[in-house]
Amino acid sequence: MLLTPDDPWLTHIPLLHRILAGGAAASAYPPIPRGDDIHDYCAYWEPLYYLLNSILGWTDLGQGLGWWYSNGKSDHGDQSLSIMKQIWDTDHQIDFFTAWAWQEGQQDFTLENAAHTSAFRNESWWREFRRRGQPYSYDPFHGGTNALHLGHSEWAWQAGDATPDSLHVDAAKRHVVLIAHDFTTWRGELVNAGRTLPPLADDRSWHVDVFDKRVGWLGSYRRSRMTGRWFAGKHSVHMAGQ
Repeated sequence: MLLTPDDPWLTHIPLLHRILAGGAAASAYPPIPRGDDIHDYCAYWEPLYYLLNSILGWTDLGQGLGWWYSNGKSDHGDQSLSIMKQIWDTDHQIDFFTAWAWQEGQQDFTLENAAHTSAFRNESWWREFRRRGQPYSYDPFHGGTNALHLGHSEWAWQAGDATPDSLHVDAAKRHVVLIAHDFTTWRGELVNAGRTLPPLADDRSWHVDVFDKRVGWLGSYRRSRMTGRWFAGKHSVHMAGQ
C-alpha cells in the first residue's frame, strides 16, 4: 500500500504496523536493497525512523540507540525493540542508521575521530564501523548529514487540528478506542483527542487503542507523565530515547 504515490519513504510503514500487530511475520519485511535505486533504500529505512519516533516516542534517537547498544541490544521485553532487531539488524545493517543518529547535531563530528566527536564514545565500535566501509549503494550515514532524507514520516504528516472519526471512551476500564480519520494524521489525532480525556484518579493513564480503516490496528498508546508524549510499549524504553 503506497499511501503517498510521490513519497516512497512511506511505502512500508503499513506493513510495519501489520508486523507489530501480529498480522505478518517480521520476515515479510523486504530485505535491505542491493540495487542502485536510492528510493528503495529510503523506503527500507524510513519505517525504522517511524518506529523509534512515532511508536516508541523517542525524541533523541541517538541517545535511545546508545542505550540499546550499551545494553547488548536486548529487547527488554519490548515488542518494538524485538521487531527492530529482527528486521534491521540481521547483518548489523542497523549500524549505518545508528551512526547517522550519533553524528546528527554534532557540529564538530568527524568519522576519523568519532569516539570523541559523536554522541557515542566507544572507540572500538567506531573503529569496526570504519573498517566496514560502504557495502551498500546507499545508507543513512554516508553521503551527507542526512543522506536519505529520513524523517518524511514526521515532516510530511502534520495533523494540525485533525480529529478522529470516532472516539469510544470506557472510563471504568481506563480504555479508549480511537478510529482515525486518516492514517497520515493519526498521531496528531491521538494528541488532540488526548486533550479531551478527563484526568483519572491516582494520576493513572488512559490506554488508547488506535485503528485506521485502511491499515488496521496501529497499537495501544499511553501518554507519559514525564515527557508528555504518547508511546507504545514499556515506559522505561520510551524514556531511554529522551
